[in-house]
Amino acid sequence: KSSSFFLWATLLILFGFPHFIEVVINQSTYSQITLYKASIFVFLFSLCYLIIRYVSIKMFGFGTTDMYISTEDKFNRSVIKVSYIILIACFLFTIFYSYLTFGSVFNSSWGAFYNLNLDLGSKNPFRYMLFIYFAVAGVSLVYNKVGSKNYYVTLIIIVMLAMITGNRIMLIPAILSFVIPVVLINKKMSFKRIVFLVSFGGLTVYFFYMLRLIRFYGSVGTFLTEFNLKTMSDQILDMLLSNDGELGLRNAFYYFIEFNNQFPGFNSAHTYIRLFMIGIPNELSFGLKPQDFTITMGSAYSGDISNKAYSMHPTLFGDSFGNMWWFGILLGGVWALFALIVDRFIDRQNITNKYFLLTLISTIYVIVGRGSVYNAIFIGIIGTLILFAINITLIVYKQIFHKKLN
Repeated sequence: KSSSFFLWATLLILFGFPHFIEVVINQSTYSQITLYKASIFVFLFSLCYLIIRYVSIKMFGFGTTDMYISTEDKFNRSVIKVSYIILIACFLFTIFYSYLTFGSVFNSSWGAFYNLNLDLGSKNPFRYMLFIYFAVAGVSLVYNKVGSKNYYVTLIIIVMLAMITGNRIMLIPAILSFVIPVVLINKKMSFKRIVFLVSFGGLTVYFFYMLRLIRFYGSVGTFLTEFNLKTMSDQILDMLLSNDGELGLRNAFYYFIEFNNQFPGFNSAHTYIRLFMIGIPNELSFGLKPQDFTITMGSAYSGDISNKAYSMHPTLFGDSFGNMWWFGILLGGVWALFALIVDRFIDRQNITNKYFLLTLISTIYVIVGRGSVYNAIFIGIIGTLILFAINITLIVYKQIFHKKLN
């Protein structure tokens, strides 16, 4: 079992199933040759992933780990309580910030937060709140596992945050709190659990599209005022059938293949150069750190070369092709090594950190699968540092408190 399950599950939902259907029914706006090339690229990328993973484990013993978590281990109650308090604080901050900035929570929307981030940039406090949120959101998984009533509170908070901000990625930790116990923690995968995962996956897609629909209504308040279940379901079905939203991200991948990556900034591995320089701010890189490649892909897909804001996430396959053309197949091996290193890292943590990191890393894999590689890794690194900072702070506090008592 591996946390990378969520990377491949995301790719299967966003690319595998819809691509297979598109090839079979032959109703694509792109040529059959383009679709076949996409199939070949994905097959070779996946094959490279499997070969490198197999060789690393069998020949070098690298990455051999058991992701099963024993419930006999004791949780760190202090870390859990503090994380729970921080999650509530994130929720209260979002409400206060929405009221202060937009006049009301009901006036908030994804577009409003997006424009605010464009205006404020690194001065936007909500951006930093997101890092903290993803670091502590794993408390939902912990409370689910121990059977605490606080679990339902965390679910409400996470769903409310996703609706207020329109940021669907914020919903992922709640979804993972259901799925991780079935996929990674429990030892056996029964037919009943497979049916549960498929059904739950369908509900997840529905809810994600509902959050996308809120964007079109303009604000949470407007959506709630005009809410009609049948109308909403019809609109969601229309989006699904028209490949709008997440299930249409693969179209950018097709577009890059069709034009053979003949766009400025492509074939230069910019995503991975940025990852190599991830600790260096753009202002201090002396121009060596490329701009976010998702912006470059957005420019290519929209035809607006002057674009500075619109980003495109063409799934990990599309990002790999855009970065390195057909040599992007080799990136399958890179992600295989990454997955093995991450699994080993998680496996060596104590039970509490293991649960938090499983949620954080699995969230990162979903974002990576969607095609936002750099942002995902950045969130993962900062989130991990925040989690460890909470642990260290509590250890130091206990030592100081213990000394005072003595």
